[in-house]
Amino acid sequence: MRGGGGESSFSSADYESARLTIQSGERNFAALDQPVGRGQCLLLLSWIEHSEGTTDRSRRLAQEARNEFERAGYRLGTAQADVSIAHVEHRLMNFHSSEGGAFEALQTFDVLRTPRGQAACDRLLAMIGIDTDDLDMAELHTDRAHKLFVKMGDPWGVMESKLLFCQLALIRLQHERARALIEECSRIVVEEAEAKQHYLLTCAWYEHSRKREERAFEYIEAAADVFARASARGTTPPSSSQTVALRLARARSQQIEAWRALLNDRARRKVS
Repeated sequence: MRGGGGESSFSSADYESARLTIQSGERNFAALDQPVGRGQCLLLLSWIEHSEGTTDRSRRLAQEARNEFERAGYRLGTAQADVSIAHVEHRLMNFHSSEGGAFEALQTFDVLRTPRGQAACDRLLAMIGIDTDDLDMAELHTDRAHKLFVKMGDPWGVMESKLLFCQLALIRLQHERARALIEECSRIVVEEAEAKQHYLLTCAWYEHSRKREERAFEYIEAAADVFARASARGTTPPSSSQTVALRLARARSQQIEAWRALLNDRARRKVS
């Protein structure tokens, strides 16, 4: 879901500006007793909290949004809330509940023929597949998501799905395929800070896999700089590159271990 107003600010990582705009809208919809409008605002606020790592608040806002949609009988909204809650569960590594929520939302999006919702669910299911070492599941849903994003002409989605293909290649030690996918992603123009960070962190993983640790560090630090630049527009940036890697990137477990090893190695060398 992307559009004008608060959604535009959210996509460019200007979270504080987006939050103020959306909160104003939520209050207006509440005063008018319009559950669909209020629910959409609550859902956007949930996404902002999720992007900033505030999972408890994100889940509460998404559940409140779902209640509003259910009150209005708005099935598309309940599915959107379900996949948002599933993302929170994924962040908390509750993979079973995340998978169940994503599949339930996907079924609704399939019935309603909503490609953006379908792609969002497939992307999340691919991420779960990578995290649980179910690579066949990950590849199936990455492929589905990629085709939908291409059909919609969504550069953010195309980049994110290509990065998932790249991560699968790295897990399978297919370094040439991973390198080719990274080069393809480098030519995609996106506005979203999150996608830029995912790209840089996947580059770090690739460089680490080729045993080029210094280059990997450079990519990790560049990923941190993405949010440092966003802070000039009102976003609170993470305090270190480790926070970026572990908290804000929705990173896969293999990446986490690589980043931890790299950061620990750098710390040891600085001490020595």
